[in-house]
Amino acid sequence: MKVYFILLSCWISLVSFAQQNITVDTVVFTNTIDNSTKSKIPHVIDNSGIINPVVDKINESIKERFMIEDFDPTSTTDFTWSEIDYNYEIKSNVLLISFSGTYYGAYPNYVTDKLFFDLSNGNLLENRALPFNAFFSLEGYYSFLNKYWITSCLKEFTEAINCAGFEPYCNCYDIVFSLSKNHLKASLTDDCFPHVAQACNPSYSVDLPMDSVKPFLSDFGKYVIYKTNYVNMTELERFLFYRDNQNKIPNYYFIVGSIDNKYP
Repeated sequence: MKVYFILLSCWISLVSFAQQNITVDTVVFTNTIDNSTKSKIPHVIDNSGIINPVVDKINESIKERFMIEDFDPTSTTDFTWSEIDYNYEIKSNVLLISFSGTYYGAYPNYVTDKLFFDLSNGNLLENRALPFNAFFSLEGYYSFLNKYWITSCLKEFTEAINCAGFEPYCNCYDIVFSLSKNHLKASLTDDCFPHVAQACNPSYSVDLPMDSVKPFLSDFGKYVIYKTNYVNMTELERFLFYRDNQNKIPNYYFIVGSIDNKYP
């Protein structure tokens, strides 16, 4: 038993030591279409100088994401990203790299993404954060939508469909949001149509005092907003909060549709 305990303690110390030595460096690539626009590509490094298979695995995922063969810009003949910038954060043995920039495929596409990596094995982790509906009671969610959201949102979608001439691939329940203890701001996602019809994207948002929202919240929602520091957490801290509190999150599934194309 003592041997196992010593081995476990050594492994924990090694993982902690490895995390402290991992940083992210920047490699500057030039867009090969215009040969002028620069991008900052993240390159993970272990400053201890050892060969670290976890770091190598993470860098392989980064290369795959940006479609590069290696981190040598002089050997890259096809790089069609532009103005990429990134931030990174390390906590609780997880690395988050957040980036944004433009990718030139058939059309220029502005891209934002978040890459979460497990520093114990290099695996890319699924981005999980509390969904909007998790803050509400089951009845409170529908009551909130009916009072503040659905009527105006559906009107926006009618206008968007008339504009584009075809159905979008989002709906009124694709909501992005920000929270403070005093305010809730909710908005429709801005990714509803392909590039050719982006100008037709529906746009709707509400900005409400939390006192107006509080009656619709679940006990879990009130706990998160008023009893934890969730509203001030970073993106990585919210990811870790979700991971550590999964058993407390209300297990709701919402199936959205209409009867006879008329009744929600």
